[in-house]
Amino acid sequence: MSRAFGENIGLKLFALLLAVGIVWIKAQDKINRRNLSDVQIVVDNVPENFSLPSDPWISPTVNVAIQGPRNTVEFVRSSQFSFHIDLAKITLSGMESPINVLLTHDMFKMNLPEEDRLRISVVEGSIYPSQVTFSILPWNIDQEKPSLTNLEFPSNQKVIPLFRIEKLVPLAVPHGTLPDDVVLKQLSVDPADILITGSMDAVQRIQSVSTTILDFSSIPADARPVFLHLQGLGRGFDIQPVPDTIRGATVFYEIQQKKR
Repeated sequence: MSRAFGENIGLKLFALLLAVGIVWIKAQDKINRRNLSDVQIVVDNVPENFSLPSDPWISPTVNVAIQGPRNTVEFVRSSQFSFHIDLAKITLSGMESPINVLLTHDMFKMNLPEEDRLRISVVEGSIYPSQVTFSILPWNIDQEKPSLTNLEFPSNQKVIPLFRIEKLVPLAVPHGTLPDDVVLKQLSVDPADILITGSMDAVQRIQSVSTTILDFSSIPADARPVFLHLQGLGRGFDIQPVPDTIRGATVFYEIQQKKR
C-alpha cells in the first residue's frame, strides 16, 4: 500500500497544487468593493468668458466606492481616478448662481490600462457628496480679481468658483445727418453703460458699445423715445451683454428748428 502511495505521490501533489491554484484564481476574480476618498473633480471646456481660480486654490474632491476583481481593486490609488465635469454641456450664460451639477457614473474617469478599466465600475449610490455647486463670481477686469478668502460655503458642500470676465463700457449712439434746418439739442441713452462679457482678450479690446444708427430721416420730430438694437453683441459674437437677455437701449432725443 505504501508502495502504491509512493508511486502516485507526484500525481497527487500535482492535483493538490492544481486545486490550490484554482481556489486562488477564483479568490482573485471575486468581485470586491473598495472605498476611495479624495477623488478629484476636474472641470473641462471652461467657456472663454469664465476663469477658474488660480493657485493655490485646489479643486474639491469626493468619495466613491468601486467594485471589481480583488487583484485589480486592491492595487489602485485614488489619484488614478477623477470626475470630469464638461461645462460645454452646462448653460452658464445667464445670471443664475449657484448652478448645481449632479455627479454621475459617466463622469468617472480611470487612469488605468484598458483591461482594468473594463473590470472596474462605480458602486451605485456611492458618490458622496454627489452634487457639485458652481458659484459664479463677477470679475470686472478693470479691478482686482475677487478674493476667495472671505467666501463662506457649507462644509458639506463642494463648491467650484467661476469668475465671469466682465467690463462696464459706455453705450454710444451713432446717428445720421440732420436736415439743414434743424439742430440736435439733446441726445441720451438708457442705459448709459452696459456690462459685457467675453474672452479676456476681446473684453480688453472693447472700449464702448454702439447701438444701430439713429436715422433722423425716419423718426418723428416730436422727441419720442426710440428703441435701438445693440451692434456686435449677442449670439454669434465674441462679446455678450450681461444679462444676455439685453437686446438694445432706449434713446431720448430732442431736435429744434434753427434760428433764422
